[in-house]
Amino acid sequence: MNFASAVAEAFFQEIPLLILTADRPKEWIGQMDGQAIYQENIFAKNICKSYSLQMGDLHPDNDWYINRVINEAIFKSKSNICSPVHINFGFREPFYPNPEDITNSKSEKIIIRYNSHKVINKYIWENLVTLLLSYNKILIVVGQMQPNIKFKKQFEKFISESNIPVLADINSNIQYLSNGILHSDLIVNNIDKERINELKPEILITFGNQIVSKNIKNYLKNNKPKTHIHIQENDEIIDTFQTVTHILNVSLETFVLEIVNQVRIKGDKKYLETWKNKDKITKKAIEEYTEIEPNSEFSIIYNITNYVPKNSIIHTANSLSVRYLNMISSAYTLNYCNRGTSGIDGCTSTAIGSAMVSTEITTLITGDVAFFYDRNAFWHNYVPSNLRIIILNNQGGAIFGHVEGSKIQPELEEYFIGKNQLTAKNICNENNIIYTNLLPNQLNKEVLNKFYESSTKPKIMEITSNGSETSENMITLKKIIKKYLDVS
Repeated sequence: MNFASAVAEAFFQEIPLLILTADRPKEWIGQMDGQAIYQENIFAKNICKSYSLQMGDLHPDNDWYINRVINEAIFKSKSNICSPVHINFGFREPFYPNPEDITNSKSEKIIIRYNSHKVINKYIWENLVTLLLSYNKILIVVGQMQPNIKFKKQFEKFISESNIPVLADINSNIQYLSNGILHSDLIVNNIDKERINELKPEILITFGNQIVSKNIKNYLKNNKPKTHIHIQENDEIIDTFQTVTHILNVSLETFVLEIVNQVRIKGDKKYLETWKNKDKITKKAIEEYTEIEPNSEFSIIYNITNYVPKNSIIHTANSLSVRYLNMISSAYTLNYCNRGTSGIDGCTSTAIGSAMVSTEITTLITGDVAFFYDRNAFWHNYVPSNLRIIILNNQGGAIFGHVEGSKIQPELEEYFIGKNQLTAKNICNENNIIYTNLLPNQLNKEVLNKFYESSTKPKIMEITSNGSETSENMITLKKIIKKYLDVS
């Protein structure tokens, strides 16, 4: 049952995950015997499929069945639409074999399967091309995706020749494109209602999983395009913005390759320039704000992203951390976050696991609540030296101090923000981690350069910020951006 949060996260991010659980015999469930619970289908709809295997049957057909099921489970977890798969193994006592009963394991049969991708048939393609050529103001919104260098090159060729702006989520891993709009979250949240039509698309094309920005979601819900094409490989109807008119069930690679080779879409160049101009102006506004409020949490994250090594890996915890990074748009890094379900469970564990299988510097940017909630992430002997963790410690869930609904509630301080006085010092001492604690005004170039120097131990930097100022700081940022956008 402890796996449930990770299983749900993997399911909604479409990440291949094989879950192996050991079980007691069915007849002992509910008989006051130890560790006997209902485990079959325990993860219910948050998995692709569940298998139950009873161990101990010596019939040859059972060996064949177990081998077939394991091959099938691996296939399902890594199919075109990746998903968690659960295998529940039932064991009877005795659990431990006698030494004389142990035999050399025989070679098991590994079944090879060749995956094939759907293609767009001629009739569908002709209709799609006609649709895409019917309008000029085309906008692409990209959600969370795994890095894919080959696809990014194909996609760059397509959009650079088509005058199409791209609003790419921080976790899309294709942000830095010729037509990429990096600060769309701040743009749509601060532009005057009278000028909103300048940015409204006629055709919206979307792909990828969740997007962080609630502002983008609300903007598109309230400014509906005439046509919305969503590209996905599964058969569900995913309509995040309540605007979908067409769903194309093909891989992204197939779609982009076909469209690059077969049609020359020419979007409205003026529409692209409008987005680009507002993006450039918003960047200037951000720079001005970070000079006015250098010790705000937003400015702290902005400065940190300028020093994170290029081509390294950034993980963000949920809540303010990922929202700040999405508003800023980080440096040239690979970006990850548990946005399948957007919970704080396992944010640190995920970053540590990522660092363990990478030679690159892996940075986790997190808040105190998410960090301390997952403190058992360090309870093993394998925390790697390439791990860097930056904690914005504002002594609670400061985000609720500027969420419209929660900030006016009388229970705000105790039950929403949930103030605490914890620091990471003891965790670092217990786990042999290099620890630095500082105030926002102590963060500078020398500190960050030293933090990212090579080391034989992981490092944690804890920055004690003032959560009560978060709301006022964001209001100041909003005023500055609005001032710039009003004259653009």
